[in-house]
Amino acid sequence: MSFNYPPQGEYFVPAYQLSAVPFVTSSTLALGQIKEIRFSHVSRFITLKNTTAGTTLAVGFTANGLAPTSANYFVLSGSESFTGEIRASSVWLSGSSGSSTFSLAAGLTLIPTGTMLHLTASNGYSGVG
Repeated sequence: MSFNYPPQGEYFVPAYQLSAVPFVTSSTLALGQIKEIRFSHVSRFITLKNTTAGTTLAVGFTANGLAPTSANYFVLSGSESFTGEIRASSVWLSGSSGSSTFSLAAGLTLIPTGTMLHLTASNGYSGVG
């Protein structure tokens, strides 16, 4: 029997019940800069913190979600953080006001991102861009 039996896709519940593999990064975004943080595997949870007081950081799950016309993002003001059990293959960030420094910690499953659904409004997922 192979190690990938049954096949681990995004609906493989036991993968979300296991302890997660850590993924951590920190960086700085200039005003208006957009950055995608890609995960090697589907996330089980995401924690994100804007570590710069007096700035705001826009957080979305698609590039289109950060567009002002769709506004499918949430904002972290300086020193605010967010934690959520979110299944995603990437996170999109934008420095909305000033230069923002952030820290991101994610718990990853063993599910490859290639098996993740494609989050887009054209696939029926409204609210992501």
